[in-house]
Amino acid sequence: MTKNKIKNSIGIIILIFLTISIFAKSGILKELDEIAAIISIMVLLIAFITSNLSKSIFKILILSFLLILCGLLSNLISGINRSFFSILVDILTVCKPFWIFGAMLYLVSNEALHFIRQKFVFLIKSLIFITYIFFILNELSLIHMSNGYLLFNIPNFKFVFGFPVAFAIFLFVCLGVLINDEKNIINQPWVLSIIFLILATGKMQSYIFIVIFLGLVALRSSYKKRLQPRRIVLIGLLGILISLPKIFNYFLTDAYSPRRLMMFDSFNLLIKYFPLGSGFATFGSPMASKDYSPIYYQLGYQYLYGLQPSGNQYNFLNDNWGSSVIGQFGVAGLLIFILLVFTILKLLLIEKNTTNSNLYVLSGFMGIISIIFSSSFFTSSEGGLLMAMIAIVFSGNSINKDNSFSNNISYTSN
Repeated sequence: MTKNKIKNSIGIIILIFLTISIFAKSGILKELDEIAAIISIMVLLIAFITSNLSKSIFKILILSFLLILCGLLSNLISGINRSFFSILVDILTVCKPFWIFGAMLYLVSNEALHFIRQKFVFLIKSLIFITYIFFILNELSLIHMSNGYLLFNIPNFKFVFGFPVAFAIFLFVCLGVLINDEKNIINQPWVLSIIFLILATGKMQSYIFIVIFLGLVALRSSYKKRLQPRRIVLIGLLGILISLPKIFNYFLTDAYSPRRLMMFDSFNLLIKYFPLGSGFATFGSPMASKDYSPIYYQLGYQYLYGLQPSGNQYNFLNDNWGSSVIGQFGVAGLLIFILLVFTILKLLLIEKNTTNSNLYVLSGFMGIISIIFSSSFFTSSEGGLLMAMIAIVFSGNSINKDNSFSNNISYTSN
């Protein structure tokens, strides 16, 4: 078995682990996304030690370590009592999407993408067909797979997922497998069927992915040459704009809003611990909720609806990852996170061909980043799966993989 086949196999195993984790309800299977993150960082460290890491992935790895250092210094300075286990799990959660993305870029090649599209297309198409059966049954009120309504009291659709946006992200991952670069989007019925299902989720966070993707497709039709970065950014901003009414509802309404409260308190923490934050597992993260943070008691969250340490389904303590970044890492961590985002975006913009696949990776990354202030999906198993698929599609289609993308770092050069 060649080295390339071994790397591709490890990448596919990571992808399978992430897929299983989003469907698992509890137990070890639910934690497979964390195991995938551990495998990813081990792969990256081994590649670094053996001088096989590309410059782009090296930057992502170093920035993630700087973010960890920033969080640990914040823990030390804030003095908030957190267990070693809580901090360790939170580090894994925060860095998971970056490590998985970097590892998949290093591991997979066009052979892996071809294998996935060859072996999993029938399975995904079958799943979509079955999904439509449940969708029709849901619309006829014969089963209950919704948590809200579209126009005219038409129920939305979340399938077996706990939240519609999680379902939409999974569908967008499937889109990366089925998309064909040789055909126009309107001539790909399976792609259109996925887009329809995403729209059926009825959530603005879901719509952002479709608006950005179709916006980039429309731009390509208008500009036959390479899309300029400023036009791509404008499409990304358009995707964010469609969610503004929802954002206003969260943050500008006079009514009680857990997201708004946590966002305001995150800025208070940023000011209090400037230029750092409160540290890992202290605010807005899963471990800050699971191992109820002392900060929450100080802020009186234990008395507020949706913010109590009850752990019921109406818990909003981990419902806004943007506030977690601001509160836990402060100004320094926020700047590192922004550098991570721009490093990945710059890498994705290396590709000059505006194929359907390249537009897919751009819209997927811009979409998941766009919703960090209204959800925590970026660091969830769904976010990890999407980042993995983005890396697979990009790496498998990149014509630049043998030059600017894969120039290995040299530890002896100036």
